[in-house]
Amino acid sequence: MKIAISKKEYQVLLQVFEMAHWVVSAHVAGKQPEAKPFDDLEQKIFALAKDFGQESLVTFDNHWKQYCITSHYEETCSAMEFIDKFEDDSFWESLINRLAERDVLKESGGEVFSEMEPRERIEAFGKWEDIYAEEFEKYGLERIEIVK
Repeated sequence: MKIAISKKEYQVLLQVFEMAHWVVSAHVAGKQPEAKPFDDLEQKIFALAKDFGQESLVTFDNHWKQYCITSHYEETCSAMEFIDKFEDDSFWESLINRLAERDVLKESGGEVFSEMEPRERIEAFGKWEDIYAEEFEKYGLERIEIVK
């Protein structure tokens, strides 16, 4: 199968790979064997840079023996804006959900919670999620402290 893409679409594809690469490997040190299929496909797409006249975005690194994005790409790519927004939104959502779960279980007790109807659980979580969402919207992390 062949897929025809334009120069502009190739640039978008590079950004898609940048975002995927971040998700797969940003918080992991070293190579991951399970990421090899992603890395291999990324290399295959990066190898096409010259065909699309995009040598300023992707180059072959002789030391690493692989294609890499260039500093020019890093300076002009908007992928990190999407990643930063996603990570920020994920942080707040995860924090709110984890704190709500903690407080629902603390308030109701694990046994009572496990016997709740799904609607009751949703309401219990919703109450705490609303409390934390309002708190963080107003104050961010300013009033978060560890109590010993």
